[in-house]
Amino acid sequence: MSAAAFKATLSQFKITLLTALVLCFFNAGSILGDGQARWFQALNALMEYDRALILKGEIWRLFTGHLVHWSAEHFYLDALVFVAQGIVFEPKIGRAYAQVLGIAGGAIGLALLLLQSDLAAYRGISGLINTQLVLGTGLFVFDPNLKRSIKGFYMAVLSVHMFKIAYETVFKVPFFVTDALGDMGLFTPLAHLGGVMVGLYYLLGSIRTEAKARPRIEMPKCGFTPPGPSRD
Repeated sequence: MSAAAFKATLSQFKITLLTALVLCFFNAGSILGDGQARWFQALNALMEYDRALILKGEIWRLFTGHLVHWSAEHFYLDALVFVAQGIVFEPKIGRAYAQVLGIAGGAIGLALLLLQSDLAAYRGISGLINTQLVLGTGLFVFDPNLKRSIKGFYMAVLSVHMFKIAYETVFKVPFFVTDALGDMGLFTPLAHLGGVMVGLYYLLGSIRTEAKARPRIEMPKCGFTPPGPSRD
């Protein structure tokens, strides 16, 4: 593969890769095996979603709380899923990908602030992972150029995920048990639901745009033309 071809390939995933680098920077303590270092704890404290400090004016925490994590295991799991999904879905989502992630980050943080007053702190990018999955799979499902088998696969993934979100929202417990993986922080289904809602919003917008752009078929006119006056 030539350098130009390699660069073109990477450019399809540039937002995913840039976000991964940012995640690595803000979770460097976990990567270096020094999660208890003072500088790393101070960085986490500065970036995490902290309800009390947000209400005092530290608005950036609505966004940056998604970039820090509770443990190395939490970071590695989230980062792996985010990058894997990004490689699959970023080319499909296209130019709107960065905007989608930004809006999702702010919307999830705002939802936690307004709707979950008992949540003191939050960390993790899992909410944005839900946005990725719902929007990405939905775009594949509604792509008229894909084979039925491929669309069926993505439909199955989307259906299972929506069931998972419904289960977690109703019963307030994780669908998959992750306790054995390490400290994942307080389970927060509202963050996942918020990510899903942003994904659905952009998916419906995409469907409407495609519908408007689709050429309409003109029906033949079937009007009745009365006969002219008879000439006897």
